[in-house]
Amino acid sequence: MTRHEKDRENLMKDAQALTRRVSFRSSSEEKSAPFLEVVAGIRENGFLSVYFDQDPVFHFDDRNRLRRAFVDHFLYRSQGSTLARMRRERTVEKTVLQRQDLNDHELEQFQSRTIDTVDRFLNFLNQSTACVEKIIPADDDSLVPEILVRLEEIKQQKCPLSPAMATKPN
Repeated sequence: MTRHEKDRENLMKDAQALTRRVSFRSSSEEKSAPFLEVVAGIRENGFLSVYFDQDPVFHFDDRNRLRRAFVDHFLYRSQGSTLARMRRERTVEKTVLQRQDLNDHELEQFQSRTIDTVDRFLNFLNQSTACVEKIIPADDDSLVPEILVRLEEIKQQKCPLSPAMATKPN
């Protein structure tokens, strides 16, 4: 993720870890379009990241399980059986993450909202209100279909969680 979550305007240029990436832009001038821009990409290890405008952002492992997310200015990290919601508190000297694990109801709501976002994006593409703006590498004809298949799988599987992510020792 970017150091400052609002600094995503150069994502296609700066997201070097996403070795294969694509940007979609609304072909409609309507303010009612569900997304103005979506950037999706795949890392060398098969992990998928999807940036919906400035927020939300979802990161999935190679088996389409949710690893991390950035939603409503909160970071989320998989704990295996739930998600940890974290808020960054920055000072000049350090950054501290304030953490709270989601309860079962909050987790269900989060997964439902994630599935709804994915579903709205798939509908957005199917209704031809979006166009591919740029693909890196430019000759990668398999990227868009691969991303669409993976998003459909995430939706069908109801957004499963990846195993707990390792944390840094203190």
